[in-house]
Amino acid sequence: MGYGLAYMHTVSLFYILMGLLFVPNGMLRGAGDMAAFTFSSMANLFSRVGIAYALVYLTPLGANAIWWSIPAGWLIGAAVSPAPGQEWKVDAQGCGRPLTPRRRSISGIAGAVDMNRKQNLEVFAKTPVRKAVLLQIVPAVASQMVTLVYNLADTYFVGMLNAPHETAAVTVAYPSFLMLTAISNLFGVGGASAIARALGRQDEEGARRIAAVSLAGGLLSALLFSAAFRLLADPVLHLCGATEATYATAYGYAKWVVILGGPFTILNTLLANLVRAEGSAGAAAFGVSFGGVLNILLDPLFVLPQFLGLGAVGAGMATALSNGAAVACFAVYLVRRRGATYLNLLPANLRYAAQYLRPILAIGFPSALQYALTVVATAAQADFVSQYPTEAVAALGIVKKTGPAAPVFLHRCLQRTSAAAGL
Repeated sequence: MGYGLAYMHTVSLFYILMGLLFVPNGMLRGAGDMAAFTFSSMANLFSRVGIAYALVYLTPLGANAIWWSIPAGWLIGAAVSPAPGQEWKVDAQGCGRPLTPRRRSISGIAGAVDMNRKQNLEVFAKTPVRKAVLLQIVPAVASQMVTLVYNLADTYFVGMLNAPHETAAVTVAYPSFLMLTAISNLFGVGGASAIARALGRQDEEGARRIAAVSLAGGLLSALLFSAAFRLLADPVLHLCGATEATYATAYGYAKWVVILGGPFTILNTLLANLVRAEGSAGAAAFGVSFGGVLNILLDPLFVLPQFLGLGAVGAGMATALSNGAAVACFAVYLVRRRGATYLNLLPANLRYAAQYLRPILAIGFPSALQYALTVVATAAQADFVSQYPTEAVAALGIVKKTGPAAPVFLHRCLQRTSAAAGL
């Protein structure tokens, strides 16, 4: 308890620094300045690891010194984050726009969405900008909050076992699980942006080809990552802080969430991003939320000794099954909207992979890199804390799940605003 409270007492005082980092980064993404966005993210995360090393080895604060590296990283990232390289003005509807736009406006993005898509056109082209942005933000934030709750559910029910090594094992496996988000962003964020651009050019065929390439790329990357983790699980988990007391349970949890369930986790996030790109933010939120609610319901059944009593490994099973169910939900949505959606896996569209990979990766790679650097920072923190009692690693896992509500809320608001503004 003492370790967790020290973390929250330290980090929560500096959420304003996190805001100062996320706000300009959201503006940079909206303006299309991915290089500056990437530089700011790298400055934040690399400095965090370096500061953590320095504080651990040069101060007598022990594990508590590590918590101070997090706001320090936010401060450095915010300090080096420039404003987008354009002048901005506010139009009559209160929306900030560049004087010389690099991207199409909201109405341009929505330019070609067919019949059911015409409803989306109404939202983007005729609805006041403030309301249109809210229609994008609210479902995205709601689905992300559900994701936070079900991530917390794993930790909550495993914590009910009152076995620190079980909670610590989930913490050790978490960086590998987080890497799945980086992979999904590579083709999800990048593919969504490329689809929006194609629709803005009235290029419906291009949007279909981009969707096919994004889905195929995400699925292939998911299978390759799961296979690679299966071969390298031992060194990876030890680098992330696994000890003799936690390795077996950490591997059991990771086997379900990364090796067996990893492709479902990636496809869940990937499909949500691509469905949002068509303007169906509500459908995307429903798919993600369906998996989250199911996970919350399955966790006690698989984890607690009153039922199956599988502990942390059971939590991994529940997560894998829930993400699989969410993917099935998206599959039903795509079948029902066959002909009214751009998402597909037609082999004929995959012939154009070489043509469309570059625009997909141009936006997706910086976003994936940001998450990959977060993985490095998270793994380094877990490895540092593993030098202390197992309770410290367990506390790190708990506060990592309970602490990010405010940052995630802000991040999703900025992400959807950026999407509406031209990405």
